[in-house]
Amino acid sequence: MDFLVLGPMAALRAGHRVDLGSRRRERCLLGLLLLEPSRAISIDRLVGLLWEGEPPANARGTLSSHVSRLRGLLDPDRDGGHGFQLRTRGDGYVVDVPLESVDAHRFRALTESAVTRTDPADRSRVLAEALGLWRGPLLADVASDWLRGRVGADLAELRLTTAEAKLDADLACGRHAEAAVEMAGLVADHPFRERLVSLFMLALYRSGRQTDALALYRTVRDRLAEELGIDPGPGLRSMHEAILRSAPHLEPANAGPVMVSAGPGGPARAHLPAPPRHFTGRAAELAGLTATLDAERTDHGPVIATIVGPAGVGKTALALHWATAVRARFPDGQLYVNLRGFAMDPPTPPIEVLGQLLRALGVPAERIPAEVDEAAAAYRGQLADRRMLVLLDNAFGVDQVRPLLPGGSGCAVVVTSRNRLGGLTAVEGAHRIALSPLAIGEAAELLRAVVGARVDAEPGAAAELAEACGRLPLALRVAAANLTDDPMAPIRDHVSELRHGRLNALTVDDDSQATVRVALDLSYLRLTPEARRLFRRMSLAPGADIGVHGAGALLGVTPAQAHRVVGSLADAHLVDEPRPARFTMHDLIRLYAAERLESDEPAAGRAEAADRLMDWYLAIAEVACRLGTPHRQRPSLTPRHPLDDALVPARLEPVLALLDGERSRLAAVTGSAVDRGEHRAAWNLAYLLAGYYQVRGDGLDGLAVYQHGLEAAERIGDAFGRAAMHNSLGITYGTLRRWAEAADHLGQAERYYREMGDADGEARVLINLGRVRSGQRRFDDAERAYDRSLRLSADIGEPRRVAHAWNNLAMVDLDAGRPAKGVQRAARSLRQFRDQGDSYGQGMALDTLGRLHTALGEYDTALTYLRQALTAFRDSGRREAEGETLANIGATYLRLGDAGAALEHLGSAARCHRSVADPHEESIARRLLAEAHLARGDREAALSELDAAGELRKLAPDAAEEATLRRVTAAAADPSRA
Repeated sequence: MDFLVLGPMAALRAGHRVDLGSRRRERCLLGLLLLEPSRAISIDRLVGLLWEGEPPANARGTLSSHVSRLRGLLDPDRDGGHGFQLRTRGDGYVVDVPLESVDAHRFRALTESAVTRTDPADRSRVLAEALGLWRGPLLADVASDWLRGRVGADLAELRLTTAEAKLDADLACGRHAEAAVEMAGLVADHPFRERLVSLFMLALYRSGRQTDALALYRTVRDRLAEELGIDPGPGLRSMHEAILRSAPHLEPANAGPVMVSAGPGGPARAHLPAPPRHFTGRAAELAGLTATLDAERTDHGPVIATIVGPAGVGKTALALHWATAVRARFPDGQLYVNLRGFAMDPPTPPIEVLGQLLRALGVPAERIPAEVDEAAAAYRGQLADRRMLVLLDNAFGVDQVRPLLPGGSGCAVVVTSRNRLGGLTAVEGAHRIALSPLAIGEAAELLRAVVGARVDAEPGAAAELAEACGRLPLALRVAAANLTDDPMAPIRDHVSELRHGRLNALTVDDDSQATVRVALDLSYLRLTPEARRLFRRMSLAPGADIGVHGAGALLGVTPAQAHRVVGSLADAHLVDEPRPARFTMHDLIRLYAAERLESDEPAAGRAEAADRLMDWYLAIAEVACRLGTPHRQRPSLTPRHPLDDALVPARLEPVLALLDGERSRLAAVTGSAVDRGEHRAAWNLAYLLAGYYQVRGDGLDGLAVYQHGLEAAERIGDAFGRAAMHNSLGITYGTLRRWAEAADHLGQAERYYREMGDADGEARVLINLGRVRSGQRRFDDAERAYDRSLRLSADIGEPRRVAHAWNNLAMVDLDAGRPAKGVQRAARSLRQFRDQGDSYGQGMALDTLGRLHTALGEYDTALTYLRQALTAFRDSGRREAEGETLANIGATYLRLGDAGAALEHLGSAARCHRSVADPHEESIARRLLAEAHLARGDREAALSELDAAGELRKLAPDAAEEATLRRVTAAAADPSRA
């Protein structure tokens, strides 16, 4: 029997279609089970997927009836007892069926087999066969778009990447014109898929249509800027430049049949570092991990495995090697985080790790809860319906790990630690794998993988070398690197050097550290002086890793020169490159580097290196602040040591990208500056980073940066720094909806500015305080704060802030139910913004006027203002503001009774907010979409939108909006209550 899910749901027996009946949910149930064969799916999950909202009271009974009918329709006895079986397992159902009998799994198998085919014509044929299995969208006749997003986004993404790989193969075969024709429709449907656009440009160019290829680039570039506010990526830009040069052998960026899976929430999240080179042995441990994954699953939580053992024994290498091998079993992606449980710095607190994980999952920084329990709940909500692998490396203890465990049974977690983590075994049922040093044969195999045949020529000496290294993989890799640097010397000479190494005098904590240090000593002494200097100084870098720009700052060289030097450290196995151009050290190697820094580097050299690194952070933060928030006052900075121009880009986007890469380390940088007594640099950096956070989103991680800045400013009695840090803390706490703490910090900032006589600073703080008071629904207090800011701004000649204050006062009137008064204030704000030529400010005032007129019931006037606001926001590239105005237009049409127009604008609003990862505003847009669907009588679509809105609301708690959501949900579930 064969089953078809890539298009309308169908079953075939001996080539003839089986009548599956007319019940949509029943056929959809069959499709859901076929997508995950041999895996039990809980009844609760099936009910949630099939009813897409609040299920009826008898949903479980209805589901049982569907199962009974499917069993009757697809009786396995008709196939001679082979093929399809639908069984009950625990509190769920499972389908047993050969994978090759389901078109979706045949599709996956064909795409995987194509990767191994070197002949492009052969590869094209197999990929064409795979694509030919698609007859339309997944479960086209039984699933909604919402459901397809939940269970089939990975297949949809794989379909696109398969199409790209097939077209790539066609180009390699010389079928340029045919590929161009095939790609035209795909590019029209997916204009922002840069890999596809790059292929299309190449096909046009090779077909003699260079002008068309260049015109296509300009069109895509303009749309990216207009609709997303971004520039083309490096691959697409490289293709454009190559075509401009009429390069004779153009190849598409990232050529090759690479398949990428994506999860229901969007693009693939493959955050695993690169697996280790020359991995050998550990067959039993690898089999144990796989057996844990294959064991019977329940719906009570994820599969958990712990890998424990001494330092240097290869825990991380084993975890990464296994995770890379099984990642196809986790189509929604993989997450990795280094918990730094045994680094020189304190272990990373769970709240910081949750922030990193949620940002990796696409949650904007300002929407991440500030409390561990709330952040953990948001994290579990993100992973609830996903099949993801989570690798938690270097855990210190159980308390650090527990908040990071997913809640759903579709995920697997691997934890590595030097401690036994017995609580995870006893309470969470984790499977423990205890690592010992390698067996002597495995140790020799690791040496052979790195060194080659020399090991076979001196087997006795190789065995002695392995024993001298304690058969620890870390020490063995370092020793093997030494051998490759000295290819003529016998292995026995290296054994003698190890045994007479001078590191025995160093203080050590355990035998594994002593063993590794002996190997490191010889490796270090073989480095060039420049490489030694960088190796030592890398121990100064706060956080888990360092990029080539930071390494360049430590040495005082360009990023390219730093990359060459750090590459020699990677060749010696002293650093790893888990991601391109970012380097990390094992904890023991970092400790060794710090000791070498203390013993081999003069105090002046150590201070210079630390100064250079801090100067670099200050320089890139200053560029981000100056270009990203040009109205923000900035301190004057004088670098203590000159920085190469290549280390500090002069454009905003490259600098923001650098800071994005450093974001998880910024709190460590400011904290380290405080510890070293660099108090002015610490608060200056925190102040400048406020400009970066304003552009990229304030979040929980910014609190630690500002707290370090405040501590530094208070230690040196810097009044401006103290006031500025209180102001930044107040803004961030307000963003996190922690109103009381926000008001407290802003109140202190206001007092400090007032005591200094800094009217400009006081006026800025009062604007922020007004927003907090409005969020607390203390409208009289908000109005007083805005009034005072307005007067101060007028006195010192700050017309832009005056206009902002009038607009904010109008918003208070709207929220307080005084729309007529608000119209006058918003109109005044609009005039002032127009006088200053401020397009974005005009958009804000126009949007406020539109909302006020909607509240007054003057819908035509409201729509006029809102459409003007939409144009202003699009002209100024403000995507999030554009989304809010689209939602306001949709809400106005909803009041007019035009549900069709409301749906159009609200759908665009939801997509806008999804593109900027704003769950708060997207939730509002989807709740309004539900109201529009209800107005048209489409209760099922309304419930689908409400379910999505509720999931988003978990990421952005808001009491008032939650109450509205409950009211609309009740009306959708029971029309009589509407």
